[in-house]
Amino acid sequence: MNAIKRCVWLLLCLPALCMQANNTLRHLKNEFGKMQLDDIKAMHVEQFLKRLRAEGKADSGVAQCRGMLFQIFNKAEVNDLIH
Repeated sequence: MNAIKRCVWLLLCLPALCMQANNTLRHLKNEFGKMQLDDIKAMHVEQFLKRLRAEGKADSGVAQCRGMLFQIFNKAEVNDLIH
């Protein structure tokens, strides 16, 4: 994809991508926002993802939440915020 096509694609798709990310962050904040990062365990994440599926959230939305959680915990570990 050349630079001009990439810029056009970003201009057209970026608002939708930002809205998706905000929606994902809203779900995560509602679920985990009051917890300390090192208090969030795998079982909490699994229960959250199960509940999303039970509530009818699309597989892609569940995957986005899981992916964002992976990124958050990966960065936290790299920055020695969790062990």
